[in-house]
Order: sequence, then structure tokens, then C-alpha cells
Amino acid sequence: MPSLTAQLYNAPIAIKAPTTLRAVVFNNAGNFVELTPDGHYAPPDAVVPAMPTGFTVTAGPTSAILKWGPPEANYPAYGIQQYDAAGSKIGAIIDTVDRQTLDKTITITGLTANVQTFFTVAAKATDGTYGPETAKLGVTPTAAVDTIAFTTARLDRTDLRIDGTGSQNGVTITLYASNPAAPGSPPPSLGTAPVAVGAWTFRNRNFNAQITQVWAVSSAGGRAGPFTVDVRRTAGALFSFPMIRLRVGRK
Repeated sequence: MPSLTAQLYNAPIAIKAPTTLRAVVFNNAGNFVELTPDGHYAPPDAVVPAMPTGFTVTAGPTSAILKWGPPEANYPAYGIQQYDAAGSKIGAIIDTVDRQTLDKTITITGLTANVQTFFTVAAKATDGTYGPETAKLGVTPTAAVDTIAFTTARLDRTDLRIDGTGSQNGVTITLYASNPAAPGSPPPSLGTAPVAVGAWTFRNRNFNAQITQVWAVSSAGGRAGPFTVDVRRTAGALFSFPMIRLRVGRK
């Protein structure tokens, strides 16, 4: 009904099927005039998207990186489908709009390491339908590399203690006094320490060498270093005291 607060409607009207629109104009007195003729509208015939081009899949740590090029026309979204080795679908199709990846690339995470899986990509039309899929491309995700770091490294005479953190419990940290990634044979290790509850500690109370830096390598592939050792007193050093002279004599 007309009112003093009436506003002009100029938003789009969604047309998803053949539709007839009728318009009526009211004035403040309540009088109206029906506009003629009626409007008859229908959505355009849906265009089936072409197949994306240049589809590639690259393995990552428990993940896969998918990239592709557009078909002849650019579409607002694409769908990713995962398959197992037998050709059966794994989960529902992944709509790239939900992942905010209109740049035609997406990283699929949470995959099982060392197990081959397959992917396809298809363009999505404005009516929500998908075009033809690309050919299936297989990929075997690698194992996840953990993250390790030093927190402290202290040498107090012969007492060496090194502490750090790790992202995977149960892995083993091997410590070195020189870079184990340097060319040549790996240097001898200082020892090992297990990661438990996200942390690890290496302790040697009878350490008789001199070191200034340490490196760490995890059995899960993580690396850290160099990290500077806080040398409090040199190993084997003796305490020194100022000389005190006493004068003895009669009063």
C-alpha cells in the first residue's frame, strides 16, 4: 500500500524460470493504475562450460597443489573432485568459491602421505551446473615435515644443556656442532633427544669439547640452526681468585 515512507525499488529481480511481471502504480490517495502490457521474461538458455585447460597437480606434505587455466570463457567458480585409485569419488565436489580461489589454483590439505590419489577440475556455470571434468591426474603426497626450534643452548664448564620445541611428538632430534647439510661427510653428532609434549632436552654433564653453535635435525625431516651456545665458563677452566696478602707482626 502507498505511504509517505515508500521507497523506489530498483534492485534486480531474479528470474529462474519463465515469469510474468505486472506493475501497479499508487498515489497517496490510494488510487492506482495498472501498467500494461505485462512483462514476460525467461532466463537465457544455460551455456555448458568448456573443459579447463592446463590442469596440473603437484605433491606436497600431506597435500596437493592444483592449478589450471580457464576454458574459452571465464567462469565465476570451478569444482574439484577427488578420486581413489579405483576411480571412486572421495567426498563431495569442492567448490572453489567457498575457498576464495578464483585465481585458478587451490591447495588440498589433509591427504594421506605416500598414498596415491586423483583429482579433476570442472568449470561451474552461473546456474550452478558443472561442465565436463578434466582427465584424472594422480599424485602421491609426501610425508609432513615437522617444525623444530631451539630455545636455549648453554655450556657451563662440562655441563652442556640444549632445549627446544617440536611439532611432532615421538620423533628423534639429532644434534650437531657443525652444519650437517654442508658438503662432505656428515659431522659426528653430539647426541639425540626425543620430542615429548612438544618439547625436547639434551643434556651431557661430561662434555669436554668447545662449541659455539649447534644444529638440529629431526627424524621427521625438520631442521634448525645454527643456534649460538651460551658459554658460561670454558670446559676445564679453573676458578681464579685475587691474591690476598696477610701481614703478620707484633703490635
